[in-house]
Amino acid sequence: MESNGTNFETMRSLQQELTFKEATAIFEKQDLKFGPEQQRTLGLIIEDGYYTNLGLLFSDQCEHTIKCARYLGNDKLNFQDRKEFNGSILTQVEAAFEYLNLYNAKSAHFEGLQRIEQESFPSYALREALINATTHRDYSFSGSMLIHLFQNRLEIVSVGGLVKGLTLEDIELGISQSRNPKLANVFYRLKWIESYGTGLQRMKESYKQSTLQPFWTVGPNAFVVTLPKQTIEIPTSEDNLLNEWL
Repeated sequence: MESNGTNFETMRSLQQELTFKEATAIFEKQDLKFGPEQQRTLGLIIEDGYYTNLGLLFSDQCEHTIKCARYLGNDKLNFQDRKEFNGSILTQVEAAFEYLNLYNAKSAHFEGLQRIEQESFPSYALREALINATTHRDYSFSGSMLIHLFQNRLEIVSVGGLVKGLTLEDIELGISQSRNPKLANVFYRLKWIESYGTGLQRMKESYKQSTLQPFWTVGPNAFVVTLPKQTIEIPTSEDNLLNEWL
């Protein structure tokens, strides 16, 4: 199947008995309405009154999931923990981010009057990688988005390769062609996306103080973002210590 990002989210959903309790709650947190009028404007409902596949994604009955796994080492031989998030795609993103944040070690200390904060994974990169994967994945495939948390890195595997006509070099230069523009528009309204086409560049910028750098791998039907785990220096002086370990 060629993933050209043209019409999946605008097609009529095979499921029409949909509810939106979770999505409505998330919109309300941003003081945004999410009634039938807004759902039509956003593309969840088409002119004949039927729900689209985009509507299915935002509904409580969303058929796609996000699967997370933690490993004891740097390979997949030994599982430490597994989680699968379902429900509205919005709820899944929030829950997956909270889960990853639990294992994102943080430390803060003072150098003179300056507060220095460190994280195993820069929060911005973590958030951006998750949002990017959710926004650009190919939902015509039924497979789940996969998140692998190793001892030395984090991998987020999104189903669907690059949109037809784009290369990895193109997107690294900031050229953006969303596979799911209506989904991206909702994320933009929720302020989950700040601007289009800057995600990968900003992930790299969040690692500018590190010798390690994030990188991406593209397959015919997959896109993998890898975030290296940074080493956190633990201050030993009590006068210099503000521990915030999770």
